Amino acid sequence: MLDYSVNHLISRMSDNFLCFVPTDPLFVPNGEAILAAKEMLASLFPLAESIIATEHSDVAFIDAGENWDGVRCPMCKSDMEAWWNDAMSEAYKRKFSNLIVRTQCCEKSVSLNKLAYVWPVAFAKFVLEVMNPNVIRIEEKGLTRLSQILGCEIKEIIARV
Repeated sequence: MLDYSVNHLISRMSDNFLCFVPTDPLFVPNGEAILAAKEMLASLFPLAESIIATEHSDVAFIDAGENWDGVRCPMCKSDMEAWWNDAMSEAYKRKFSNLIVRTQCCEKSVSLNKLAYVWPVAFAKFVLEVMNPNVIRIEEKGLTRLSQILGCEIKEIIARV
């Protein structure tokens, strides 16, 4: 007999990820720190399907997937989504090597990494991903400990795909 409970249906509809990235897009922790961080995350999320550390050769955009809900100017609070698509295309051509852009709304210079995203996103060479962690997010003390282990400030991205 098939299980048609809500939890069963939800788990089949999408995957959820907790992604942890350094706030400095170029920072990559050393191998020992990565191993310790993965062990810590495994202890915090024992039901997770996987915990993967990825080092990209270039800075990558770490997005929120289906959680995407727009982007605003951090200075004037204008909706920037239409402009953002073009800005991202230009930055992508440069492999995100320079994230500084001039906003269309108020003509201010800002990093694409510092825009006001409704759901957090980031740019990074390194990311730790916890697949289907069975929790919504990490507790603050866990985030602090993970930062200490990796040797950098980190940002949490909650993604659904």
